[in-house]
Amino acid sequence: MTGNLINISNKWTLEEALPLIRGLQPETRRFGYHLCLGGGVLNKGSSGKDLDLYFLPMVGKPPKPEELIGWLEGLWGNSEQIGGQTGEVPNYPEDKGCYEHKRIFDYGGLRIDVFVVGESEG
Repeated sequence: MTGNLINISNKWTLEEALPLIRGLQPETRRFGYHLCLGGGVLNKGSSGKDLDLYFLPMVGKPPKPEELIGWLEGLWGNSEQIGGQTGEVPNYPEDKGCYEHKRIFDYGGLRIDVFVVGESEG
């Protein structure tokens, strides 16, 4: 997947997000993850706030969360931690919960929130 930006307006729509998601999905397996869509784009078809992407560990393949985040930063540039930072956009709680990483990316002026789920301690 190249770092080429897709042509989107001032909000994310499902139609505009699908090419990005479909391009990322095959690559995420290298890092031991499935890619899932959540939030307003999934539930309503669009979001003026962000695109929520969830990365779930694959069964039988050790996840590499640091490498995944590094790869995403190679595509989209540096990211910020979600929770606790200041800014005009409300953030999610600082509690880590089930997530290994919660990151904010800027994609051509639009926000992508990335949630990397950690392995369960089964």
